[in-house]
Amino acid sequence: MKLSKPQVMELSPKKKGFSVILSDMCPSVSGISTRDAALSFELGMRALDLAVGRAMNLSNDNFQNEGESCTCSPYDKGVLLSRGHLVIKLLESEDTKGEISPMLL
Repeated sequence: MKLSKPQVMELSPKKKGFSVILSDMCPSVSGISTRDAALSFELGMRALDLAVGRAMNLSNDNFQNEGESCTCSPYDKGVLLSRGHLVIKLLESEDTKGEISPMLL
């Protein structure tokens, strides 16, 4: 099932977004750890985009503050509420161990 961000938002309580998002996605594992970790990272980035949307591309000075209106389209916004929590499971390989996790903090 593929839903757009506005459709996902409609599924949230009060249609305002989610306070917690847990991504437990995993690619089809090939057994090539570096490839599997890279595909897992791509899925994690998709979860991040769904959660925070365009905000992940903005500097801290440009983040929308709680209570402010956003002039971006519903497709640019994420579905994670302000001060919400996002947990993303990632596969690691020997090549990526310790490098991916700090990037998402």
